[in-house]
Amino acid sequence: MANIIQPDDLPHSLTGVNKAVENAEHTMRKVELNESGLNLDELLSSIEKKWLVAALEKANGKKTKAAEYLHMSFRSFRYRLAKYGMDTDS
Repeated sequence: MANIIQPDDLPHSLTGVNKAVENAEHTMRKVELNESGLNLDELLSSIEKKWLVAALEKANGKKTKAAEYLHMSFRSFRYRLAKYGMDTDS
């Protein structure tokens, strides 16, 4: 039997797997909809705000660095902050 290298055998830097995304996927619980449904926009907004805040905290409030942590442009980061009323520079 030949030894086969699997993606899990490689370091994350080579596979492009982001550890934060990987951890988030592992911690997600099974989602079930009840009869009243789910406000997906509200849920996604809540998740996005939490990541924006986490990035800002890690970057000590430096928006350029926070945008880098989230792998997005500074312009996109500022747009998202403004979208949620979180941009203190405005």
